[in-house]
Amino acid sequence: MCSPGLTLWFLVPTREVLWLQDPLAPIVHRRELSRTVRDLGFLSEIVGEVLSPRFRGSGVPMESNKEIMRRYFAEGLNKGDMAVVREIFDTKYVHHDPANRDPIGGVADVERHISSLRGAFPDIHFNVESEVAEADDVVVRWSATLTHQGDFFGIPPTGKSATITGVNCWRLSGGKAVEGWVSRDDLGLFQQLGVIPTPGA
Repeated sequence: MCSPGLTLWFLVPTREVLWLQDPLAPIVHRRELSRTVRDLGFLSEIVGEVLSPRFRGSGVPMESNKEIMRRYFAEGLNKGDMAVVREIFDTKYVHHDPANRDPIGGVADVERHISSLRGAFPDIHFNVESEVAEADDVVVRWSATLTHQGDFFGIPPTGKSATITGVNCWRLSGGKAVEGWVSRDDLGLFQQLGVIPTPGA
C-alpha cells in the first residue's frame, strides 16, 4: 500500500517507445513523455560519467591529476618556473622526505627547495619514466641527470655528473597537491659525486 502523495511509475513497453505509466493517474502525454525519457537518459549519462573509474575522491579526473604532476616536472623542476609551482601546490602543502633536514611545509618551502636544488645542479633535468593515478593519488617514477656545480647541503661543488632515480607520491585535492612523499637514491648520488666511497671501487 502506497503512502499518500507517493507516485509509482512503471515502464510500459510499446512498439514506439517505453511509456511511463502511473497506476494512479492517466497515461502521460506522448510529447511530455518523450521529453521526460530524453532528460532521464541525459541525467544517466552524467551520473555514469561521474561514477566511472576515471573519477574518484575530489571528482577530478585521474588523467588530469597525472597531467598536473607531469607539468610540475616539465616546467617547475626542469625550467624553474615558480608561477607553475604556485599553481600546482596548495598553500598548506605538507611534504615528507626523511632524507631532507629542512622540512617542507607550504608552497613557499617548495619554491625554496627547487631554487636550492637548481642552485646546486643548474643543468638538472628530470624525466618521467612512469606514472600511475588512483583516486586522488598520483605516483611518479622518475630519473634525473645533473652536474654538481653549487653547494649542496654543505657539500662544495665537485663538478661531477650523476644520474639518479626516485619515486614521488602525491595526494591532490581540487587540482592542487596537498601532501607528498619522496624516496630517491641519495646514496647513489653521493657515490657518483665522490662524497661517499663506492664499495669495490
